[in-house]
Amino acid sequence: MRHEQMQGARARPAGWRPATIGLISALALMGALIAPGAASAAQSPLVFSAPAAIDQAPPYSVKPAIEGISCPSASLCVAVDRFGGILTSTDPTGGAGSWTASSVDPQAIRAISCPSASLCVAGDAAGHLLTSTDPTGGAGAWRIAHVDSSVALSGISCPSATLCVAVDSAGNVLYSTDPTGGSSAWSAPAQIDAGVALTGLTAISCPSRTLCLATDASGNVLSATEPTGGASRWARREVDPHVGLDGISCPSAGLCVATDASGNILTSTEPASGPWKKTELSGSVSLSTLSSISCPSASLCVASEYERGGVVYSSAPTAGASAWRHAEVDAGNPLDGVACPEAGLCVAVDSAGGVLTSTDPTGGASTWGRAQADGINSLYGVSCVSAPLCVAVDSGGNVLTSTDPTAGAPSWSRLLVDSAAGAELGGVSCASVALCVAVDSQGRVITSTDPAAAAPHWEAAEVLPSTALYGVSCPSSALCIAAYSDSELLATTEPARGGNTWRHVATGSKESVFRVSCASASLCAAIGYNGIVASSEPAAGKAWSGSEVDPGVRYMTGVSCAPASTLCVAVDEAGAVFTSTDPAAAKPAWKKVTLPGGPDLTAISCASASLCVAVGSGGGAFVSSDPTGEASAWSAQAIDSDRLLTSVSCASISLCAAVDSVGSVVMGVPPSLPPSPPAAPGPTGPASGGATPSSPIAMPILAAVPSVRILSAHAVARGPKAAVRLACDAVRGGLCRGRVSVTVRVRMRRRRRVHGRIRIVHVERIVVIARGRFELRAGRRALIALRLTRAGRARLARAAHRRLRTRVRVLVRGGRGMQRTVVLSERPARRRHRRQRSRGSHGGRRHRRHGG
Repeated sequence: MRHEQMQGARARPAGWRPATIGLISALALMGALIAPGAASAAQSPLVFSAPAAIDQAPPYSVKPAIEGISCPSASLCVAVDRFGGILTSTDPTGGAGSWTASSVDPQAIRAISCPSASLCVAGDAAGHLLTSTDPTGGAGAWRIAHVDSSVALSGISCPSATLCVAVDSAGNVLYSTDPTGGSSAWSAPAQIDAGVALTGLTAISCPSRTLCLATDASGNVLSATEPTGGASRWARREVDPHVGLDGISCPSAGLCVATDASGNILTSTEPASGPWKKTELSGSVSLSTLSSISCPSASLCVASEYERGGVVYSSAPTAGASAWRHAEVDAGNPLDGVACPEAGLCVAVDSAGGVLTSTDPTGGASTWGRAQADGINSLYGVSCVSAPLCVAVDSGGNVLTSTDPTAGAPSWSRLLVDSAAGAELGGVSCASVALCVAVDSQGRVITSTDPAAAAPHWEAAEVLPSTALYGVSCPSSALCIAAYSDSELLATTEPARGGNTWRHVATGSKESVFRVSCASASLCAAIGYNGIVASSEPAAGKAWSGSEVDPGVRYMTGVSCAPASTLCVAVDEAGAVFTSTDPAAAKPAWKKVTLPGGPDLTAISCASASLCVAVGSGGGAFVSSDPTGEASAWSAQAIDSDRLLTSVSCASISLCAAVDSVGSVVMGVPPSLPPSPPAAPGPTGPASGGATPSSPIAMPILAAVPSVRILSAHAVARGPKAAVRLACDAVRGGLCRGRVSVTVRVRMRRRRRVHGRIRIVHVERIVVIARGRFELRAGRRALIALRLTRAGRARLARAAHRRLRTRVRVLVRGGRGMQRTVVLSERPARRRHRRQRSRGSHGGRRHRRHGG
């Protein structure tokens, strides 16, 4: 796992971390480890609450794509986003403050249909349907039912409250006459679109109970006059050969309008059986991709443009190209969906959490306004003391505190303490209720001596300018140690006095260390990529010892030394746990135990030698009362559904807190003290209100979704391309679509003035050297071409022996991604090309043409 994790794994903006949050939701699969019905290896000493959303207020540091929107009337719009959020507004034109966001589903929600204000039905990327008879009621008002075999539901249309028809990315259709009746109320998926070059239904529109039309990725329209009659009732016609259809809207049985991936409009006045007319938009209206369309009547159609952030509209959709106009309303942000409940209101959503509205959709760009309605602040670190007090930090420079953390979201307060440009708080450590220290991505420490106060004071000081600090540990008010990805650490014995008291402490490590944990002033341990170093005199910079304990390409991700003991425990990204009861010895012995299933562990906290809690991707927690035991001593629990848990802190054996990448906290207490559930979300996230005790909440384990495996990678320094071989693990008939990026860590020496002295410091940066997109059918393997960036070509050309150790990351749309360390190497020019160089101009041209 990448070393830019502080108290745990996290996703940070470009320049400080290798991948965006999007990655956040697409990490390693844990279903094999915590599968339904699988018994834990050991009885857990803790039970956990449901996740409480404590950090979903603007300004947002992460802006997820809003995938779809439905407006049953001008006074209600409901949208869904890629992070499983539901957004509602009873005043869509009222700006950002009129929208309420609720985290409902751990999967990306792809489509939504609301036939009325009292019914909304949405579908996610894992074959789940979400229904609500009170869409504005917050997360608790939505019910999730698994109706499809882990295939993304790509379209839903409900002509009435007693009929909903959905389509998926594998060419299936399913329906229900009782949409809120749960899984049993929905039909089994029926294959209606098999045997085409590109399978996958993309959209559906049902103008009435007796007519439904769907589109697919191969340019076909599928229609049924009896949508509940099974697969045999559906007929398929090719209307746009070799071009995928992305959207369809039918205001009545006498008109349907569809859009395709080449920016064309297709219309039919007899959609059930008659011909379709293709209108190729030209000139300034010519577009590359139209992603969605909404036609409230035969006299108005509005389509959203994905490439340039525009809309295409017409008051006479069947009249040809001259009747269509284009307006660029959201430059730079692709539009993913549009809904027009009436001719006097259209609402569009974009890929950056924005909502665009117009009360005059045919009036041009000036009639549209944009509001930032959706976003996320990732929680990167948490620290708890037994007073009790818990303090968390986020990607937006905010500190969140609670003196009653088990009481749910209302007990947490939020304060902006680090407003430096581009700064993110990535780690925090509280020695007591009288001292908390946080670190940021700009080399600053932010300190408070009254973090539990009603109006706490936090003071920022620059310690190592423009250098990311990756972790901090304060075992007492007389010692704090921070890591900044070097073989040295930063230490102070007077943390409350500001930046001038911090000094460099050498560890003697052969590699950078980027996480540190101190049990006391006489025991600290720090981890690097593959090794652990420890000291019995950490502040003096003496007696640091260590070794490589995790060789290979695995990364150490977390370390914790238990107070009042000599036990230190570390974890890595492959699910290995390392323990030592004498870590500061001249030659320490570390015991390695690999947890079943190899979960992606991101952080660990040990309250004592008899309680350690590790967390990871997939929302899993692993608890042990005997950390030095075998794998059977660890119990596995799904505490945050499918979210990425980034940090964990255990103040004592009776209080643990874990935070995730979407701004939620999960509390763990002994079984005799069940945690309180979170309060229902309010207008700007969590709402106030009392929380009542409840029994432990069993989080559902969602079925597997499409995933991709990285098989190999190589690069060509002479040309503009690199390549990665991928395999698609979607279910039969499904697709894997997404993005690939290749990054490399670059270590640079910089001269910095630190406390009046010029020092040589080492700074690490993540450089993207190649990127690209892919689309694979289920079960297929292919070599995906990537384009090398300018920095990538330069790095590859300068690398020793033309080899670079890089990180390949794959993000799968609506599914799970992965990452893998690979070595990219230059492919040398063939000998015959070099021989041809001396054969005159013809040979030279051949060399130039083929030498890449």
